[in-house]
Amino acid sequence: MIKRLIKYFKTDIWKIRTKNLTKWKAIQINSIRVLLLAIRDFTNDLCVVRASALTYYTILTIVPVLAMAFGVAQGFGFEENLEQQILRQFKGQEEMAKQLFTFVSAMLQRTQGGLIAGIGVVLLLYYVYQIMFNIELTMNAIWKVDETRSMVRKLTDYMTLIVLGPLVVIMSGSLNVYITTTVQRFTEEVDVLGQLSPLINTPLRLIPYAMIWLVLTLMYVVMPNKKVEFVPALIAGVLAGTAYQLTQWGYITFQVGVSNMNAIYGSFAALPLFLIWVQLSWTIILFGAEIAHSIQNIELHEQQKDVKKLSPNYKRLLTLFTLHLIIKRFKEEKTPLTILEISKQLDLPIITTSEIIEDLESARIIARTKKKDEEDLAYLPARDTEKLTALYVIQLLESDGVNALNMDDSPILNQLEKAINGLMKAGEDSEYNLLLKKI
Repeated sequence: MIKRLIKYFKTDIWKIRTKNLTKWKAIQINSIRVLLLAIRDFTNDLCVVRASALTYYTILTIVPVLAMAFGVAQGFGFEENLEQQILRQFKGQEEMAKQLFTFVSAMLQRTQGGLIAGIGVVLLLYYVYQIMFNIELTMNAIWKVDETRSMVRKLTDYMTLIVLGPLVVIMSGSLNVYITTTVQRFTEEVDVLGQLSPLINTPLRLIPYAMIWLVLTLMYVVMPNKKVEFVPALIAGVLAGTAYQLTQWGYITFQVGVSNMNAIYGSFAALPLFLIWVQLSWTIILFGAEIAHSIQNIELHEQQKDVKKLSPNYKRLLTLFTLHLIIKRFKEEKTPLTILEISKQLDLPIITTSEIIEDLESARIIARTKKKDEEDLAYLPARDTEKLTALYVIQLLESDGVNALNMDDSPILNQLEKAINGLMKAGEDSEYNLLLKKI
């Protein structure tokens, strides 16, 4: 029984074609797949190690980042509101929060006026840049992106987040207080509403959750150097944000490790407890990023076990099948298709379609283009379609790459090469060597 379950979750679940299932059943299967994929990638991407690295950078830069946030808040007269919001997020860590506020205040005072202040501002911006850059690197690793933003985009995007971040937190917190106060006043003044207060107060308790949902959703959308769809980011933001809030509640309620830490560290106990909390927070956030990545790319992994074992002969057949569609669209002067559109039209696993397109593009049989007003890449024939027969395409694919090595001359090798070339030549005149555009 256990072996069957392991086999199901490891192999069989990925063979199921969700398009043949009812909508509810497909959602169930994909939900399990997302969880399995997120757990696997969380391990493969070394997310616990990356969370530790981000914890280090957070501790190193938390004072400059908060100083920047308070500097922005002061400009709008909202510094007290921001302080209250931060204290809410630091529940159970009030002592550490007060120490941070002291350091932030001292840093802001040192960055006012004169040459030393100018150097201080530069250092402050540098530290803020460092934490943002390392968050982007981590998100890019999760999303399998090798390139970071350009320097111009880093400066504009990071500064936008630094300016808007504190304002979003302040506005969300102020809205929370306003709604809660208004509802409480109405429930006290209106008897009927007073009787329904338990029912009314339940949604109000979700407001702090909504704020963290919003922050994490924006992080998952903005930080990777890749187009992340809103729905996967929102689902991941809700799940990770809820886990974060519940973890914080459990930490405060049960005071995990407090007595042990106090016994060992005494008055310094706040620091290791804060480190544990930051590490746990980043671990949850990165697992949420893995969930967003898994949701957006779940179609890539359908039939992944079988796809990896495709025979060269069958892959050639699917390659000709794919190229035929591209040529047909070109011949009929229709809009070129993206990889996803090709995959859907031919009912192929998207991972197979991606590999086929990569092979065809590498052999210069097709070329990429962009659809009007869209970022997605589409594909057109790159060679004269009057010459693209089945055999010619196979020859182009099989000769793509290095075709000779520095070896001693071998009569056997020469004879085999001559035989293969003869077979290819004979095949050119075969009635089955069809021109793809005429199929």
